[in-house]
This record gives sequence, C-alpha cells and structure tokens, in this order.
Amino acid sequence: MRRPLLLLLSILLQLTTPLTMPTPRKGVPTPQNLNPTAYLTSLGLPSSTLSSLPPPSELSQTLQYLHALYGDNLDEAVVRNPGLLLTKGLGEGRGTVLGSWLSEQGFSTKSIKKIYNKNPSILSLKNIPQCSYILTYLLKITQSPTTLKSTVTRHPWILGLKLSNINRTHEYLTSTLGLSSETLKTIITRFLPIYGLSLSNVKESVERIRLVGLREELTEEEVRRVLGRHVGLVLLGGENFEEKVNFFETRIGDGAAKKIILNCPSIYSLSLTSTLLPRLQFLQTLWPTSTPKRILEYPPILSLSLSNNLIPTLQFFKNNGYCEIDVRGRYLAASLYKRIVPRYRFWKEIEGEVRDLPDVFNITCTGGEKSKKKKIKGNPPLNVLTTVSDLKFCEWVGVDLKRLAEWKNGEGGRRCDNDIFMMKLELMVETGKKIT
Repeated sequence: MRRPLLLLLSILLQLTTPLTMPTPRKGVPTPQNLNPTAYLTSLGLPSSTLSSLPPPSELSQTLQYLHALYGDNLDEAVVRNPGLLLTKGLGEGRGTVLGSWLSEQGFSTKSIKKIYNKNPSILSLKNIPQCSYILTYLLKITQSPTTLKSTVTRHPWILGLKLSNINRTHEYLTSTLGLSSETLKTIITRFLPIYGLSLSNVKESVERIRLVGLREELTEEEVRRVLGRHVGLVLLGGENFEEKVNFFETRIGDGAAKKIILNCPSIYSLSLTSTLLPRLQFLQTLWPTSTPKRILEYPPILSLSLSNNLIPTLQFFKNNGYCEIDVRGRYLAASLYKRIVPRYRFWKEIEGEVRDLPDVFNITCTGGEKSKKKKIKGNPPLNVLTTVSDLKFCEWVGVDLKRLAEWKNGEGGRRCDNDIFMMKLELMVETGKKIT
C-alpha cells in the first residue's frame, strides 16, 4: 500500500512543479552580412555604450571574431557583456592566441568560452608568460590540475592580475600570518577573490578580526585559527563585520562576538536579517529564560538551518516524548536523518528486550544538577541519542555494536529509510523547500 502512495505523491509533486520554458533566440547575421551599427542598434544597447565603440572597421573585425566564438548566442553575449565590443586586438588574433594557449593547458572548448564570457577583457591579454606563471603558482597550491581548471574557469580575472600583487599577498598570508598550505588551498578553491583585494584591504580585514574581542584582542594564534577555519572572513566588508559584532554583543551578551568567532567563524558570513535574526528568535522561543547561556554553550547552533535542522529536529523530540527545556544546542546539531532517527527506531524495535543498563549515564535535571546514579527507563537520554558514539549508544541499549550494524543493513534499516523518506516528503510539502 505504501509504494503506490509514494508513487502518487511523487507524481503530484511533478505536476505542481512549474515548467521553465526556454526563451527563443533570434537569428544572428553571418559575418559577411554583419552591419555593425545596424546590428548593435537592433540589440537596444544604451546610447552611452554605442557612443564609446571603436571605429567601424575595428568593430567589424571584433564582431566577426565574436560571431565565430559565440555563433547564434552572439546577441545574448553582447547584451550581457557590452565590454566585449571594447576588447582590443581580437581582429589581430590575440583572442585566438590566448584560446590556443588555454587549450594547450588542458582547458576544454566549453571552459574557454565560459572564460571569455565571464571576463571579456581577458581576450586582450598578450602576456602569456605571466599567465603561465600564475597557473604554475595556483597548481603548486592546489596540487590538482582539475581543481586548477575549475578555479580559473570560475575566476578568469586571476590571469590578468599583476605578479607583484599576487606575490605580496602570498608573502603576507604565509610569512606574516603563518597560514597553512591547507588554508591557502581553501583560498584558491573557495575564496580566490581575496587575491583580488589590495594588500591594505587584506590587512584591514585581518585587523578587524584581531580586535573582535573588544576588551581582549585575539592573539596571533587565535587569528590564525579563525582564518584556518573560515578564511572567507577576509572578504567580509568592514560595515558588515561590525554590524555582526554589535548584534552578537547586544542581543546575546558581552563576549559573544569573540566566542562565536573562535568557535564558528563562518556564522559571521551569514545574513543578519534573513538568517541570524530568525534563528535567534526561534531559540529565544525555545529557551525564553536562558537563550544567551545556551547559545554560548554551543555557538554553532546559529549556523544550523531552521527548515532543515532546528525545526524538524525539535519537532521529532517533542513528538517522541522529550521535554523542550532539556534540549540543548549540541542535541539539535546532531543529524536527524543519519543519527537520531535510526537510533530511535532501532531502540523502539528492541525496547521490549531485557537490558542490562550501565550506571555511567546519569539523568540531568532541569536545573542542571545530576541525580544519583540509577538505572534509566524509557527513551534514551538525549545525550545518548545524539552525541555519543555508536559504541556508547549500544552500551546503553545493552547490545553488541554488530547488532546495530546488521539492523542498519537489513530490514530494520530499510523500514527506517522509508520512514525518513516520508518525513522529508511531508516537510518538503509543508515548507516548499528541498530537504537534504
């Protein structure tokens, strides 16, 4: 009965998903028939762009080269990036030289077109040795030709940077800040725009991070640790950063800004109005009298998604008899679908069996004090369900770890997977968001 129901729900979801129809493209004249002025006027480009165009003879060569590159997508490319028309030297073959060089480095034709489209000015580059040096530098850090090509395709502007700028930034990141090779790799693969900042801007960002403690500055080691965990903070604007510091200090408490940046610096990169504020309001509802204490007990709680983590996990606890006031940040951070639900389902299936419960797990009362050691009955305590290892969980249940593994790989695990699928489906229908 369940399978037809699931199939029906799947079909309904497909029927209610809006279809995106492709926008028809108009035909583009062939190079022989291109009239630069008439063609560009027909695209509706601003008069300011049209007035700054090069002479017709040079413009005609540029359009013919771009037509060969983009084909029927030329109109779309020009409208999206009018700067293509101002690129000098295309008629002289510079773009062809650069394209040949990129091809020799292993870039596919598709990647080269993406590079040209994202950064038209790169077509006028003629210092190929400099480009080679930059690629060698990036490859030395990433140690992966595939990663290198992906990075350059997403950020082609890096090939146009001055070598002196790259070297100065590298020297500061490694010699002055002492960042590890892994952090440098993270910069290249995820936060390459750091190299696009001036060195003075990079230093200002690092200084803001160092002074986040307000009364007590971060040490050099703490700054290095923060950047090692989330070097993207360097890209955060000064006003944005200070706004977050003020929010944490006033809404959570003195010292909160420092504790959060030391424990989970990526929180600073989240949106204040659309992400942090709604999460704080949710936690204030959950812990009306102890919100600051609970957040500072586990700062990463602010990094958890409301729809994917906090709300469904709390709802699961409430539906299965757990008291809200006993729910802590660490418990909400545990994976609902990979840890909490499987453990709980396993426990309910063997609950009737005789168990020899150990004395090491004490009940924590509402006020935080621990009761006397005694055997625990009923549901597993939240710390056992969420934070301990599978081995410790099995010790509490009173079974061998092997039995839990067999259950996950057998019929029990499949029943649990079906339950999880239905939970995700219901949540997706309710919120309209994809649940991961």
